[in-house]
Amino acid sequence: MSTSEDPRTRAYNEYFLLSGSVFYGFGRAESSLAATLRMFVTSQMREDTGPIWQRLAVAATILGNVRYATLKDTYKRLLALQEPSEELSQSVDAVFQHMGDIQFLRDRMAHYLLKPLDTSYDGTWLSEDIAATRDFYSPKTYKFNVSALRAAFLDLKDVPVLLQDALGNPAAKPIELPAWRYKPSMLTLHRPKLADSSQ
Repeated sequence: MSTSEDPRTRAYNEYFLLSGSVFYGFGRAESSLAATLRMFVTSQMREDTGPIWQRLAVAATILGNVRYATLKDTYKRLLALQEPSEELSQSVDAVFQHMGDIQFLRDRMAHYLLKPLDTSYDGTWLSEDIAATRDFYSPKTYKFNVSALRAAFLDLKDVPVLLQDALGNPAAKPIELPAWRYKPSMLTLHRPKLADSSQ
């Protein structure tokens, strides 16, 4: 059997391609959120405080090297200052909730031990936290199919555009949420069946 036909090789190649897409997509969405905040902070500075590049540098100093959780919190706090409608706030919360769901999936890939479910190599993977958890006696194993990674990547492509127009626009309308492809139910706790000890 040639390498291209080897189910194990094919399964790993597919996983690496799609997991890389999720990491890329999340990083792109995170960077876009940071850029949106930098531009907003810059726009709030008086023009007589300096040229645009200098104001951008000030914004970068404030927001540089900030990760997703802080960016999200900052965005929501700044949005609250413009007293948005309840509908707009709820739609922004829905976008961040979905990003959080995908981040949870991403972290199960980034920080835990992964392996195929079994030698059928059907695209189902297990993520084990036994080497990372503090709860040594109750480790968790999660299960997902690579179709979840494909769905998450496609959703992440939509996120940057969704969050660009609300901040700094008091007349902004609620975000029209797309039909999300990734569902949190695509990542489940794996509870293998125990062997029957009576036999």
